[in-house]
Amino acid sequence: MKRRDCTTCDRSHPPAQFAKPPEGSRCTHDRDTCKRCWHQWLKAQVASKTLYQITCAQCSNVLSQSEIRALATKAVYER
Repeated sequence: MKRRDCTTCDRSHPPAQFAKPPEGSRCTHDRDTCKRCWHQWLKAQVASKTLYQITCAQCSNVLSQSEIRALATKAVYER
């Protein structure tokens, strides 16, 4: 199985550890951030910003509610 490097933590992970963008995502780039790093990014974003200010970990696009739901842990999303 081919592994990929996360651009955030620089660790090698199996492809399943990288979230696929949800249908209708504003981001057109590949997801190069592992799920663990996404969870940490969104946890920090939710703690410091409003819903309409939460951005992608790889670019400046504001995430939609469906993207946040797909990428965040259940606990973070419910906050």
